[in-house]
Amino acid sequence: MAVVRRANELFIAGRLEEAFALWSPDGIGIPPLDWPERGPWNGTAEMQRAFESWSAAFGADWTTHLAVRRELETEDGRILTEYEFKTSGTESGIPVDQELAGIYTVHDGRMVRGEYFMSHGDARRAAGLE
Repeated sequence: MAVVRRANELFIAGRLEEAFALWSPDGIGIPPLDWPERGPWNGTAEMQRAFESWSAAFGADWTTHLAVRRELETEDGRILTEYEFKTSGTESGIPVDQELAGIYTVHDGRMVRGEYFMSHGDARRAAGLE
């Protein structure tokens, strides 16, 4: 769980290069089903590009509006992280209050897979916790 926790700390602090350095270079990211950027994202470079659009929508410091609400280890060793994202659109000013979640697989001390969800409940069900 420590590597996922550290990656989240770095990501939220805006230290994206350091956060992605904790991933295996050939890691895979699976976006939510209704995500605009289709996946899977193969490798850390594709994952980083997928998140670049968030800077345009929410500002360069958008990661600082993300907070970890809960971390759980599943029976099969994956890590479920539940996030809360509260901000507003840079141009529209429309407030955003969104649940997000990721289920991470770690192998040999590096993150190798992240599957993302738009709700905590969907992630818990996918992780076999509900």
